[in-house]
Amino acid sequence: VNTKLVFLFVGGDPVRKGFVKVIKALEKSRINNKAILLAVGFDPNKYSLPSATNTKIKFTGKVDDEMLLKLYQISDFLILPSYYDPFGLVVLEAMATETIPIISNTVGASEIVANGIEGFVFKNDDELIEILNSLTTLDIDTMRSKAKAKAMQFSWLNIARKLIEIIRKDIKRT
Repeated sequence: VNTKLVFLFVGGDPVRKGFVKVIKALEKSRINNKAILLAVGFDPNKYSLPSATNTKIKFTGKVDDEMLLKLYQISDFLILPSYYDPFGLVVLEAMATETIPIISNTVGASEIVANGIEGFVFKNDDELIEILNSLTTLDIDTMRSKAKAKAMQFSWLNIARKLIEIIRKDIKRT
C-alpha cells in the first residue's frame, strides 16, 4: 500500500518560516516519495524557491479560515521549521484538528509540545530528517488524539477560566 503523508506549511513569510528547509528535508528523507506538501499563505513567485524538486508541492496562496480548517483536517502533519516565531497560533490550530506538529525549537509553541508524544520538536536539519524518516512507523492515531488533548488545554474557555482564577486569588490577597 502506497500511503501518502500530507504535510501542511502555513505562513505568510516563507523565508522566516523556513519553507526551503522543509523542501530540503523532505528531499533528503526516505519518505519523499510518500509526501505531499501543501503550502499555504504566500505566493511562491515572490520568493526565490527551488524550482527543481522531487517533492510534490501544492501552493494554495492565501486562504480564508474555512479553507484553512479543511486543510488542517486533511493533513497528517503541520511542518513549521521557523527561524523565529514567538508563538505560532497555527500550531495550536493544527493540534486542535488532530494534525501533528513538527516544529523547530525556535517556534514559541515548542514549549507546549511534548516531543515524540503530541508532536515533534527539532533543533537542527539532521533531527528534522530523522523525524521525517521515523514517520512511517509512528502510531499516528494515538499522537493525533494527544495533540488534540493538549490543544484543548489552551482553548479560549480554559484560558478565561485560568485568568478568572488568577484574578480571584489576587483579589483575596488584597
